[in-house]
Amino acid sequence: MRELKNYKIYPNGEEFLLENASLFHQNSSTKIETAFFELNAKQFHFLDHTHYAIKVFQGKQNLVLLSCAPYNALLFGDKSLVGIMAELVKEQNFQIDNILGENELVLAFLKAYQTIISGTIEIVHFMSIMVLKKYQPINVENVNQCSSQDIEDLAFFYQSFENEIFKQSKDIEEIKGLLQGRATNFYAYKENGKITSIAAKTRETEEICAISHVYTNPEYRGKGYARKVVSKLVEDILSLNKIPYLYVDNHNPISNHIYKEIGFDYLICQSQYRFIKKEEE
Repeated sequence: MRELKNYKIYPNGEEFLLENASLFHQNSSTKIETAFFELNAKQFHFLDHTHYAIKVFQGKQNLVLLSCAPYNALLFGDKSLVGIMAELVKEQNFQIDNILGENELVLAFLKAYQTIISGTIEIVHFMSIMVLKKYQPINVENVNQCSSQDIEDLAFFYQSFENEIFKQSKDIEEIKGLLQGRATNFYAYKENGKITSIAAKTRETEEICAISHVYTNPEYRGKGYARKVVSKLVEDILSLNKIPYLYVDNHNPISNHIYKEIGFDYLICQSQYRFIKKEEE
């Protein structure tokens, strides 16, 4: 293994976040790009082969890797340091499975890792982050914040969204449990008292707030309901002086066009890859 210049392996997520706050909070763009780091690091309480945080640094260049199973590992920083990071992961016997980050950075890291650990690289999701640049307001009548009384309908929409986007479906009763205490995060468009389209606030901090689970019942698509729901969410987020953003599927140009009409624009491509280690014969 090459000689490492400088690196640190953190014992817990609290120390990791404290020491790298300036890296993650350089500007609004880096705050959005690294939002998952703050969430996942709060679940990192002990160091083992699937729970770890590493920082490699040379001069002003930094590269950080956070793994907190069962969530995706997260990678952020300077691409020139991926080789050193890959060797350090190998030396420490840390596990690499699913990993999320800027597309070229993650792919460069996995290719470097592949040279020392035999395995295959698979793309799981190819996504982009879109951030609001200039809001284009529309009429948002009939869009309202949901309540606990809507959980039955929200569970159906939540399950349909997960199945359509991620090709996986949680049990409906499990979803109802997840929604307990969270129904007010969702907004819905109702036609004749019936929910037809939803969206939710998530990953909210003091300065940014993501929009997720944008889903319209197929029989009501093409009527502009999704745009109304997302626009209402945008208005409420802006009223709190926060920046709205969302993840979009690069293979779904229709919904992305809707977001562009609202005033969102592309910030960065982020992809989720899977590394499958070759079993020793």
